[in-house]
Amino acid sequence: MRLQAEGAAAGASVLEDKMTTAAERKYVNIRKRLDQLGYRQTLTVECLPLVEKLFSDLVHTTESLRKSKLSAVKAEKESANFDFVLEPYKLENARLSRENNELYLELMKLREQSGQHIKELKTTLKKCAHETADLKFLNNQYVHKLRLLEKESKAKNEKIQQLQEKNLQAVVQTPGGKKRSIAFRRQRMQIDEPVPPSEVSSYPVPQPDDPYIADLLQVADNRIQELQQEVYQLQEKLAMMESGLRDYNKQIELREREIERLSVALEGGRSPDILSLETRNKTNEKLIAHLNIQELNLCHKEKERLSDELLIKSDLETVVHQLEQEKQRLNKKIESFAVTERELTLEVERMRLEHGIKRRDKSPSRLDTFLKGIEEERDFYKKELERLQHIIQRRSCSRSYSTCEKIPVFKTLEKGDYNSEIHLITRERDELQRMLERFEKHMEDIQSNVKLLTAERDKLSVLYNEVRY
Repeated sequence: MRLQAEGAAAGASVLEDKMTTAAERKYVNIRKRLDQLGYRQTLTVECLPLVEKLFSDLVHTTESLRKSKLSAVKAEKESANFDFVLEPYKLENARLSRENNELYLELMKLREQSGQHIKELKTTLKKCAHETADLKFLNNQYVHKLRLLEKESKAKNEKIQQLQEKNLQAVVQTPGGKKRSIAFRRQRMQIDEPVPPSEVSSYPVPQPDDPYIADLLQVADNRIQELQQEVYQLQEKLAMMESGLRDYNKQIELREREIERLSVALEGGRSPDILSLETRNKTNEKLIAHLNIQELNLCHKEKERLSDELLIKSDLETVVHQLEQEKQRLNKKIESFAVTERELTLEVERMRLEHGIKRRDKSPSRLDTFLKGIEEERDFYKKELERLQHIIQRRSCSRSYSTCEKIPVFKTLEKGDYNSEIHLITRERDELQRMLERFEKHMEDIQSNVKLLTAERDKLSVLYNEVRY
């Protein structure tokens, strides 16, 4: 049992040594690969499985990214090749579309011409039909009249023949009661000369009693016939105009269909040059509009900023003016204090010399008390001046905090610093003027850029219209 336990312990130790060696080898490999990739952070043994998993995922993702890039490059090359191959077909499609539109336009013109010709032929045919009907009616009237004349002529011939027969035959009645016809000779007349001409050239035409009397019924009938003829002509014109209106409506409908068809073809079959020009034109218009809006916003902001700076400048000038007045007043007061102090000092010295004041341990006299009060008052006014200057400095700093990277106008003022303050304010005014000049120059550059973009847009519009039409 003891031997078995020792053997099991030895086997476990060997297995543990192997596992430790494998873990160390894995750790060394991962550490080396991380160092090669530039990851030099600390790596613990506990994080080894997680780092190994993340590292394998990173390698897999990198490989997938490389393959995706290769496939994208390949697809881009293929699309470029497709575009190169499709370019002749696009050009041919544009040419065929243009020829098709021209042929369709010619076909529409031929249709309109044929429709107009057919309309004229129909009008002529209708007119000929009306004339034929009128001629048939006249023919029937003439035939009827001819037949009547023939009947009348036949009757007259028969009557003449009967009269001639009666004239050429004589009936003789004999005493026996018999009648016998005897033929006589036809009477003949011989004329030696024609009838002499009449002395009267023409016989007078009988005139009516009243020349102004007219047949009102005949005039009314003639007027009715004229009005009926006008009505008939107007009806024919109205029919022609209605027919023309129908034709024009039909032509307008055909034109609208053609316009719709061409618009659809234009949207679907335009050449790439026209599309690129239109896209550039739209892009330039959007850019110009965006620049105009941006420049307007910048102008408003700059105007507001300059207005604020002008207000601050006016406030600073007011403060400087007040400080100048306060400075003059304090200078006068200090000079008066200095003169009074000098006079009092001389008076004290004189009185000390006169009265023999030598010991300092004695109680102060009225004059010393007065001098001390004056000195305290002088110190109080100096402190008030410094406090006022400090308040003015804080106020000016709070107002000029919005201006970028500028030197504060007011520092801690001491006696004799007003000239430096005026110099600072003058320098700030010069800086504002230079800033305003730079802003004006920037505005001029922007306006020139806008003009250039507008000119380029106009050129592109002209080129687009030329290519389109």
